[in-house]
Amino acid sequence: MRNNLPLRKLFFSLLFLICLGGLSFAQSTDLPVSNVIVGSVDNADDFSATVSLSWDADSIYMSFVVTDDSIVPGSPEYTIDNIEVYLDLDNSKNVHWPRNGGWSADDATYDDNDYQMRLVPDSAFAKYNSALDGAANQVYTKTETGYTFDLSVEWNSLMADFSQVSGTLEQVSGTLIGFDVLISDNDEDASGTRNQITFNSSTDKAFNDPSLWATLKAVVIDGKGAFQVIPDEEAPSVPGNVTADVTEADIALSWDASTDNTGVLFYTVTLDGTEQDAVYAQADGAVTLNFNGMENGTYTLAVKATDNNGNESDYSSDAAAIVQVSIKDLQDVVFETYPNPAVNVLYIKDAGSVLDVEIFGINGSLISRINNNNSEQMLLDVSNLAKGMYVLKINTVDGKTATSKLIKK
Repeated sequence: MRNNLPLRKLFFSLLFLICLGGLSFAQSTDLPVSNVIVGSVDNADDFSATVSLSWDADSIYMSFVVTDDSIVPGSPEYTIDNIEVYLDLDNSKNVHWPRNGGWSADDATYDDNDYQMRLVPDSAFAKYNSALDGAANQVYTKTETGYTFDLSVEWNSLMADFSQVSGTLEQVSGTLIGFDVLISDNDEDASGTRNQITFNSSTDKAFNDPSLWATLKAVVIDGKGAFQVIPDEEAPSVPGNVTADVTEADIALSWDASTDNTGVLFYTVTLDGTEQDAVYAQADGAVTLNFNGMENGTYTLAVKATDNNGNESDYSSDAAAIVQVSIKDLQDVVFETYPNPAVNVLYIKDAGSVLDVEIFGINGSLISRINNNNSEQMLLDVSNLAKGMYVLKINTVDGKTATSKLIKK
């Protein structure tokens, strides 16, 4: 592959320029780069981009047309105007953990055929992509409305023996690859805010998470190499084994990880039908979310999974959690209550030290709380209670508690 490299480099340079000149051996596939993931874009004249892709048996060809009303060069290269290209030659969709994590040195997410390439205006390709030096050709052009980059990269420099049949298309045709683009626009300076747009990824983590990238299929149209975008329409599996464990006023919700063809990005939990904060997927094992300091009551919780491309699973079956005050360890303070069973009213005798009284159902749900207005004989209106058994929790002004059963007739 690397024998006679100068001669091969000249040949591919000529081939690339021929393609650019219109005598193309390939069929162009135009893709919009329009997902705004950072910042805001006023209009297409402010910041917009497209990428055209084609291929032959030797190389992949990429042409980027960027509209940018203010080109900011300089360094560090990742904070100013630049294009990042991502390729996953075996479309292995390696997931970066944790899903909401940032850059880490020697990131194990990438395998030998996953690439992040950076194109920076007025900068040589080899400056940022030394591993591909000699196997790639870059042409940068500043235009009246922004700039363009034309890039060709040899298939076999990206993955050994990717294209084994020289001069024909059979080896590459039908292959699935991972691909994405992230383009940055900085209208101020290297320390200012910037806009970022992608082709497929919906987050700013595309630079180290191949599972976020689009899937392209190499196809032959009219004898030329083009690409089809293979949409991800497969929803994750429904989260399983959803369990709500209760410890006094705290609920620990857990569930088994969902599976997906690309990768589960996050989970959505509902508490009594109201969505809570998103929970990012983890590498393996059950996922958890804690609710602390809950009021007494019965709660229903459910979980659904969302993948990288916005596909959602169904919600899991509801899990019930009953939060109730533990009565077995309450302090032993005695108050006399009467009549019990009660029909309409219940009295508490010698209630001068009572702060309030809470009435609970037998399932632990808090039904009502009645404050004591300094009454020595406290009256509780129980006329609206359904017939059955209840638990009274009597709280005193000095922090003590007492419990008593109430039977409503």
